[in-house]
Amino acid sequence: AVRTGGSGAAGLSVIVVPLKGHPGVSMRRLKVAGQITGGTTYIELDDVKVPVSNVVGKEGEGMRIIMTNFNHERLVITVGVVRQARVALSAAFSYCLKREAFGKKLMDQPVVRHRLAKAGAELETMHAWIEQMLYQLCHLTKEEADLRLGGLTALAKAKAGMVLNECAQCAV
Repeated sequence: AVRTGGSGAAGLSVIVVPLKGHPGVSMRRLKVAGQITGGTTYIELDDVKVPVSNVVGKEGEGMRIIMTNFNHERLVITVGVVRQARVALSAAFSYCLKREAFGKKLMDQPVVRHRLAKAGAELETMHAWIEQMLYQLCHLTKEEADLRLGGLTALAKAKAGMVLNECAQCAV
């Protein structure tokens, strides 16, 4: 994003900046603790000259482009987080089927079954919500999906974190 106009959102535009070998661009690998195969890179731009033809869309549409891009990003994150929650809950379920305490399997304890069922209900609800959003993304025009699904994808991402927390705590 670059400011091509006045203050506020209307003054932002999106441009494509050539990176490798372009004057004023320096890059170095950024060591991260998590996803090391992602190639996280620190990019520094110092008085970089970019031709006007590298503007994406129209001048002044930067904020709209950035915000609508978040819809897909948030949905992908939501899917990944829900998958993590499913793995955690599945591991807990398997463990409860095998582990014995007080002379019977953990799964035979009503309080254990209730806790697993409660976490599972949250997880299945989240999964159904993701499927509804994906259906809408496939059947709405891009403009309509951008308009209608922005807030929902943000909310889904936040709720997915809560569901993962519930499933992880249940698993522990």
